[in-house]
Amino acid sequence: MVELILQKSIDSTDATLALETAVNDNLVHVTRMIMHRGIPFDTTRILRAAVATECLNVIDLLLPESDSASASAAVDDAVGRDRADIMVFVLMRVDSDGPDFILMKTAFQYRRGAVVKHWQRG
Repeated sequence: MVELILQKSIDSTDATLALETAVNDNLVHVTRMIMHRGIPFDTTRILRAAVATECLNVIDLLLPESDSASASAAVDDAVGRDRADIMVFVLMRVDSDGPDFILMKTAFQYRRGAVVKHWQRG
């Protein structure tokens, strides 16, 4: 896989497959190397793989490259897998103006505030 990455003729499909393999094997250094090549890849697909493998280091690497749709997909997958820690990780690290993402972040912040107020009263 690393030899494929180092070739100059790698396209976005190959980059996506190589990234997905690296993420599934939890190879953060290989993921970083592929990303620094500057070859476009399917960010949503790779973020979903990172959520599935619960690799916060890779998610953190990918978030700056992600658009609001990719970040929303990561949050949806985290919720579907009952991984509130990953959901919060993504919500707190992404500053997106996408309407779906803003709605999720606002709902989370409202819910967090309601829980804090409940604890303060209790």
